[in-house]
Amino acid sequence: MHFFVFKKSLFKLTIAFLTVCFSTAGQTSENRSENIADCFGAIELPLRTAISPVFTGMAGEQEDLKPWAQKLQLIERNALWFNFVAPFDGNFSFGGNTEKEPVEILVFRTTRDENCDAILSGKAELVNILFINENNRDFQLEEIKLGKEEKIFICINTSDPNKSSVHLTADFVSSDKEAAINSMMKIEDLRKDNSVPKFHLKFRDSKTGLPVNARIIISESKGFNAMYKASDMYLNKTGNLKFNLVVDAEGYFFKDLEINIRDEEQTEHTILMDPLEKGQQIELEGIRFKPQSAAFTEEAKPKLRRLRDFLAVNQSVNIEIQGHVLKYGRNSWRAIRLSSKRAREVKKYLVENGIDENRLSTVGFGNSKMKYPKPENDEQKQANRRVEIKIK
Repeated sequence: MHFFVFKKSLFKLTIAFLTVCFSTAGQTSENRSENIADCFGAIELPLRTAISPVFTGMAGEQEDLKPWAQKLQLIERNALWFNFVAPFDGNFSFGGNTEKEPVEILVFRTTRDENCDAILSGKAELVNILFINENNRDFQLEEIKLGKEEKIFICINTSDPNKSSVHLTADFVSSDKEAAINSMMKIEDLRKDNSVPKFHLKFRDSKTGLPVNARIIISESKGFNAMYKASDMYLNKTGNLKFNLVVDAEGYFFKDLEINIRDEEQTEHTILMDPLEKGQQIELEGIRFKPQSAAFTEEAKPKLRRLRDFLAVNQSVNIEIQGHVLKYGRNSWRAIRLSSKRAREVKKYLVENGIDENRLSTVGFGNSKMKYPKPENDEQKQANRRVEIKIK
């Protein structure tokens, strides 16, 4: 009888133990919060792009910093989390400024196999703690060396409960630029005959020179009209190489252009993509005007539709439309008026075709910023009658 009771009690204890083990093992994955105030909801940091995320006004649903409480000056009250995964070996940097103080910034580094569990368990490497008070709201962390696929997690915590902003910029520079570029390249080889000379078409970031993986539509070519996804393309070079390109890449302004390579010696061509950054100045290639007029040339219409489509699918982008004219001599009132009218015509087209006018502003510079102050041919003259945009 006693043996039966003992076995029954042991069985209950075993079941209870297993229940606790299984429930504990699954607790982390089941209870992960994807709120940006929690580690598992960390915002992926864009590089070389100024961002201004807003605090949520809460500490999140998990006590992410509980294991690190003795190292903190502030309790976890109003937090934002960010992460970054190194695509190759390099150095990570991070800086910015805050609208409120005091603010505490914690920087964790984890291995490729670790994630927020390492932070919640207190096993992650705490690389840096930075405390910001009223004396200086600007901050810049020292560069952090990262191996490929190592991760950075950053928690920015403030004792102020308000939903204020923090302004941030991150960067990552490869320790081996050639290896970094090779790892980022996505090659589309369209050659049909390897015995024919190769032509290399490159898509690169206009600021960093790094490969940009773009969506590319080729038309008006001899045999390879299609849509591709690549940072680099190899083509056969047989005489004149001519086709049209429509290029889109996430985080970049679109490019539409004609490739017309007649030089037998030229073996490559680089297309520079402009990143979408506040203050970025971009020429709207192909949006030209008739002389002494705000009337578009016929070739401008497809470009206007392209700009409309770009703004329609990038709702967060606001622009300033800047008009320019061709005029010799001083920048007269008439020149400024004409350039302003050209900018307004672009805005009018966009508004009439579905773009919110609150996202658009206009300005005319007259002839004060001519690309060619002394144009030598009709092409240069036409280039002075142009529109540019500024990302706001």
